[in-house]
Amino acid sequence: MLRSTKVLGGFVLYRSLIGLLVCYIVALVPTVEAQTNGPMSDHVPMSDSQKGADIPCVTVAHALAAGCALPGGEVTINVTLTSACDPVVQALGLRESLPDGWIFKGVSSGDAPDVTPGVDSTGILEFAWIDVPAFPVFFAYNVQVPVNETALQVISGMAEYRQTGGAALSADTAVAVCLGSGGGGEGEGEGGGGIVAAFDADILSGNAPLSVQFTDHSSFGASAIIWWSWSFGDGEFSNVQHPAHTYATPGSYTVSLSIITKENQGDVLFQSNLIAVTGGGEGEGEGEGEGEGEGCNLETTRAALGQALSDLFLLGIVLLVLLNWRVATNPH
Repeated sequence: MLRSTKVLGGFVLYRSLIGLLVCYIVALVPTVEAQTNGPMSDHVPMSDSQKGADIPCVTVAHALAAGCALPGGEVTINVTLTSACDPVVQALGLRESLPDGWIFKGVSSGDAPDVTPGVDSTGILEFAWIDVPAFPVFFAYNVQVPVNETALQVISGMAEYRQTGGAALSADTAVAVCLGSGGGGEGEGEGGGGIVAAFDADILSGNAPLSVQFTDHSSFGASAIIWWSWSFGDGEFSNVQHPAHTYATPGSYTVSLSIITKENQGDVLFQSNLIAVTGGGEGEGEGEGEGEGEGCNLETTRAALGQALSDLFLLGIVLLVLLNWRVATNPH
């Protein structure tokens, strides 16, 4: 009996301590890796801007807020500036070039900058933020279209920014402004010179969050497309030819694509209410708590270790009492 009790106690203690030790080490590994891969200059690759490469770290995206412009009417241009700069941007501006005869009518929404020369001006517009807002920076401005305008026009722009050194410029960006009765129809656009904007989406409806892959099918005649400007209808934009986008909120979204060629020609396509996103509803909360207690987690392991040590202490007392009782009742 005494030998059996000793063997049982030793086995239980050995197995418990080894199991806890292994689990503690496994749970500790991610922490060590995170510390190793943390913000240490000799472990994190330097960005191109940090290395001093002449690559812009501020990008500009343009998009039409609604359908095509009407001669004599106004059109709203959405502008989004994003930054991947390190060090951070300390001064920020934007230079926009309007078509001949098109008149700036003011900033309508967003992070309003100072504008020179001001409302009712044409040609080159200089936007500037005295205090640089948090990125991404979004604002919209209105432009009046000439009454006698008959052709699609292009509005182009370039960001000017400064970090710790001198000023730097972003790449040129642009958006084609179509003329018509407001656009928004299904199907392809109707650009000149064989330039036709066209696109589709791999999924048109579903629960939020809904991930959609858009594919550009535009034709461009003899001139290559150099610029794609997408508006997803939820305040997000892209300049990628075949973008993927995730809709986080239920709603119906109109998607537009503006294309511009190297000959400064272009086309715009609006597809009204193309994407329908519904609420998540079913499955909400699914997976919550999944895997609880599975594997090894540092915090839970520490708590389990404390509890196990307490249990082992009590087990040791019980074994000690049994051993003393056995010795007292059977000294031989």
